[in-house]
Amino acid sequence: IDPFGGIWIEGLYLLANDQKVETPADADAFISRVRALADAVDDTRRRLLADAETGVLPPAALLAETDRRIRSLIASQSADLAMLNQSFASLVLSLPDLPPTERDTLIGLCYELVSTDLVPAYARLADTLDDLTTKAPAQGGLWAQPQGHETHARLMAWLINEDQSFDDLHEANMAEVNRRGAALQQALDAAGI
Repeated sequence: IDPFGGIWIEGLYLLANDQKVETPADADAFISRVRALADAVDDTRRRLLADAETGVLPPAALLAETDRRIRSLIASQSADLAMLNQSFASLVLSLPDLPPTERDTLIGLCYELVSTDLVPAYARLADTLDDLTTKAPAQGGLWAQPQGHETHARLMAWLINEDQSFDDLHEANMAEVNRRGAALQQALDAAGI
């Protein structure tokens, strides 16, 4: 989960800004994607809970900030959700040869899905984030998780095939950093920078 990215925010903006509606079939696809976005938000919640069951949680500050942003998103005066509805309404109103009653039905359906499916999905995710924040570690990273140090050591051993010690690996990486730094400096010197 991320306060600045993920399906909960990117899906909303993709629909509102990038989804084309040039035919009635496009309008139906838009409606289907609004339904799917609510499902995807619920899926994010389910995955967070499954990870929490195994003891893997993001840092509390990250959960709290995401919770704050989601609650702001679903606030009654939220411009973000209004943008989704307004974008769809504008796109549907510009469809040629679509009877006004059909336009009104489609627009009403989008508004209804946002309020009855999407907003409750966001609220469930925010409530889950709030609950998990109290259980989450203060710090992030694998090392902050239960058995994090042991897991990191096993991952490193797997990555280096146990052919090198951690010290050897560190020394090799530092040599590569120094080699690249020298090559960059040489290129800068050659360019007169």
